Amino acid sequence: MNAKTQAQINRMKEQTIGVEVEMNSITRRAAAKLAADFFGTNRYEDTAFRNGYYTWSAWDAQGREWKFQKDVSISGPDSDGANSIIADSDPLQEETRQVLSLCSSVLTQFHPLGRDLRLVITFSRCGDKLQECMEEVTGIAKHAKASIRHQESLSPDIVLPLLEMAVSEFRDAARCLETQDVDAAREIRLRDKKLDKAHRKALALLVSPERAGAPALNVNLLFIIRSLERIGDIAKTIAATVVFLKEATDIRHGKEK
Repeated sequence: MNAKTQAQINRMKEQTIGVEVEMNSITRRAAAKLAADFFGTNRYEDTAFRNGYYTWSAWDAQGREWKFQKDVSISGPDSDGANSIIADSDPLQEETRQVLSLCSSVLTQFHPLGRDLRLVITFSRCGDKLQECMEEVTGIAKHAKASIRHQESLSPDIVLPLLEMAVSEFRDAARCLETQDVDAAREIRLRDKKLDKAHRKALALLVSPERAGAPALNVNLLFIIRSLERIGDIAKTIAATVVFLKEATDIRHGKEK
């Protein structure tokens, strides 16, 4: 056995075995506190700045760190996540109001023309749409929280595909605004038609009496999928502002002018 192999074996003997436990319907903070209480150390902290993955850590009596991290391999109702979204909406709304106020000040004080004027109008329109998007997201969180409280089904088989489409469309619209990519902006408007079609299909599935094993109709869920469709419309409008900024062409109402 050569020295390199012997060194590897020695290092392996010093390693410990990790165990991963999947949890659901409990927050990472609550799980870390529970572990710290069990260990008798009462030491648990938010360590996301060091570990990433929204980590909370607890320490045992031997000083070992036990990490509780976000995982997407399982998912379930999350009232705490809904509460966090609702709590975050006010500061985000205030930041957006500041952007809109700045746009108004620029218009009244400097009277910009040409592309400068289009730039201010673009950011003003996008500020309005960001406020609308935050209202829709907050509404989704409130209706999801109400569904969880009443133990109503959130029908993930129907909602998640719609959610992925809406989030992807909005994220790409924001990226278009950053890069001012006109071709990508026009493509987003075409993608929104697919989201509209998926929204109509989701509504039909939810209200279909033939749906196998379907629970009673969840009204909160109807509001959630409506908000997802609205987020797609908001993304489409943001994409249109990119075309307006670069080409001085208004395509918001389907026809390029």
